[in-house]
Amino acid sequence: MASPIRLASMGMFIIDTFQYFDPATGEDLGNRGLQDQIGGGGCYFAVGARVWMPPSEIQMIIDRGVDWRTTDQDVLDRFNRTPSSSSGPSSMWYYRSRPDRTTRAVNIYRGEHRGFDYLSPKIRLEPSDLLQCSPSIPPKLPEWIHLICSPGRALETISQIDAIVAEDGSGFPKLVYEPIPDSCIFENLQDCLCVLPRLEVFSPNHEEAAHLLGLYDDWTKVVKQASNDKDAPMDAIVKFILDNLAGGFARHVQEQMAEDMEGNEPIGPIICIRSGAWGSVVGRTGLGFHHISAWHTSTDRIKDVTGAGNSFLGGFSACLIQTEHDGSLDPVRRVKEAAMHGAVSASLVIEQLGLPNFDVQSAKETWNDETASDRLDSLRARVAP
Repeated sequence: MASPIRLASMGMFIIDTFQYFDPATGEDLGNRGLQDQIGGGGCYFAVGARVWMPPSEIQMIIDRGVDWRTTDQDVLDRFNRTPSSSSGPSSMWYYRSRPDRTTRAVNIYRGEHRGFDYLSPKIRLEPSDLLQCSPSIPPKLPEWIHLICSPGRALETISQIDAIVAEDGSGFPKLVYEPIPDSCIFENLQDCLCVLPRLEVFSPNHEEAAHLLGLYDDWTKVVKQASNDKDAPMDAIVKFILDNLAGGFARHVQEQMAEDMEGNEPIGPIICIRSGAWGSVVGRTGLGFHHISAWHTSTDRIKDVTGAGNSFLGGFSACLIQTEHDGSLDPVRRVKEAAMHGAVSASLVIEQLGLPNFDVQSAKETWNDETASDRLDSLRARVAP
């Protein structure tokens, strides 16, 4: 019998292309030698989770078009390998065929500004797709589901899941939600707050959180001031993320769910503000918030940060799943461990263009020629218990 799916992403698989323009003249600089790459937030999330979980427990739907390349399939299928099998017990990728082209997009760079446009139609995944792809008999939804969409779309998806659960009598899955960047505007805050009580994890990045809370101008001021303070530039930035961004959402949760509070018991979802080189801030309303450093302490090995945040969240979620029933971890330690797992996943993604190099050597899984556990140990040594 096939293993049940513990974690699935409803994010997309995309073939990324690249185009550069001179920010001063507008001259088309082409792709600067960058070839088409595997991409999409769902794909990077799944790979980030794969760092810590076996492929049989993860699921990502990929719609292959008529232009599908066997080289891309070879790259993806490599992640199905395990120390006990050259091909893995089952694939973490669920392939479907489509009559047109695989979803493609162009990443447009004008200096520091980055744009993004789809070049072919995208296929939006529904909870019913996950049910149809289930290896279980009878079919059932995965235990945890990753959403990457607007708050309004998240509410639609939750309603669809409610309908499935009401029909088959299964439990409601745990949801991990990251909002898409262009939906992170103050006008969408109320919809976002309506989503929060149904989530296990809510994870915008620092800019998305600032936009949603209407604090982006304050955020840019803090960053600018910190850049002029050579003594402690990170301290002011981390404090703003702790107090105003994570703290801002926590205050909204407290107001929204006050009736559910029992003493000092935590309420609402785990909140993780992913903050790139500044690390992450993680916690929960009633539990407090904590800063965890990024794995890389310099930019020497960093080549491309595309997909780092998605990959972080995949690793973060994987740790939460694996420690779900671990009574030896107190809640604070558990979320800090999750953030460290996420930091390791992100560190592997940013060391090259595209996905990290994965292999099985001497009965060990290696990522960019290192083991994930070694990277985790080095980060634990830097993080206060």
